[in-house]
Amino acid sequence: MRNSVDIDKVHSRAMVREIGDSLRTLYKPDREPPPRIRDQLHRLRDLDGRPRTNSEDGK
Repeated sequence: MRNSVDIDKVHSRAMVREIGDSLRTLYKPDREPPPRIRDQLHRLRDLDGRPRTNSEDGK
């Protein structure tokens, strides 16, 4: 069983930024990430309250 960890907003945002930085180094901007990763990136951006770009909306 996992133990619950209470993370404040500042640390949560820092973790999201770190994950994003790591993913940006793994996936080149000219290539689409796999669908599962793309969906998770959209979810993180939505949770962070930032709007999606046109390319993220599929336009």
